[in-house]
Amino acid sequence: KPGTLKKILGEKLLDIKSLKIIGAINGDDIFCLRKLLGGPEFDKDSRGILSKLDLLESAIVEGGEWYYIHNNRQTKYYTNDNIIGKFMFSECKNLEYIILPEKTKIIDERAFWECKSLSNIIIPDIVTTLGESSFSGCKSIREFIFPRDVITVGWNVFGICLNLETVEINKKLTSISQGMFSQCKSLKKIIIPDNVVNIDRV
Repeated sequence: KPGTLKKILGEKLLDIKSLKIIGAINGDDIFCLRKLLGGPEFDKDSRGILSKLDLLESAIVEGGEWYYIHNNRQTKYYTNDNIIGKFMFSECKNLEYIILPEKTKIIDERAFWECKSLSNIIIPDIVTTLGESSFSGCKSIREFIFPRDVITVGWNVFGICLNLETVEINKKLTSISQGMFSQCKSLKKIIIPDNVVNIDRV
């Protein structure tokens, strides 16, 4: 049931290293996950050690309170159905491995921004959008294969991914956006299919 994750995990929630969630989760649950994943807004002593998160059989739904505040506590972010929202997992320093919900359609702006330990992310093929800077600063990612249905990519999506070596672009994307690979100093191989007709300053 959405909003019950903290209660279900109980007193030992800060000791959990690996977690699989089955069922719907809302803003309250994402707030809890940010705490377990080492979000910088929490005090050092109250952060968890969660590093592996399996959400395949879960679903993000609208509801609950805000999960993140930005711009000097002026902008609050809330969950929407089947969207990895803006800043949802940003700066979660523990996060190394995540499987996204199978019904996810959009990865929004800065969703995984500055997740420096993130090395493995499994994204469903029905995702259509990778938002601006959605993986910027993910310094541990070495390979990225675009989901099948992606047609929109924001600028700087992989900026400062310093260890990114291999990228395979899908057969529906027609444009490589500005700054997509900015400062990707380790990039060795990009597979670009014939459907790409525009390459901006990358």
